[in-house]
Amino acid sequence: MRHLAIGVFHDEMLGKELGKKGTMSDIAMYNRKSDACIFTFMSPVEDKLTAKSQIVSTIDAAIVVFSKMTRGLGETILMLDLLGVKEGVALTTPYGTSDQFPPSSTRLR
Repeated sequence: MRHLAIGVFHDEMLGKELGKKGTMSDIAMYNRKSDACIFTFMSPVEDKLTAKSQIVSTIDAAIVVFSKMTRGLGETILMLDLLGVKEGVALTTPYGTSDQFPPSSTRLR
């Protein structure tokens, strides 16, 4: 059975929707099991650099949720890029529009 670790950044509710609550300290973990795979969704409880770096160093893919460009979002994107996380999804809120976000040479696939 395959195991995927996925980081969820900048959204406190998404992990709860994706899996069953596991452990919680500086990092919240949510688990989901399917026939072929076990998923672990990890999210920092607070937007702390230490928790984010621990998550980024262990994940296979990332989900980054945002509504505007912030320093914390930039920090997360740079960390993902520098630590080699190339798989993932970037989600904007329903009220975000593409003209709010400048084009970037770095993108998550």
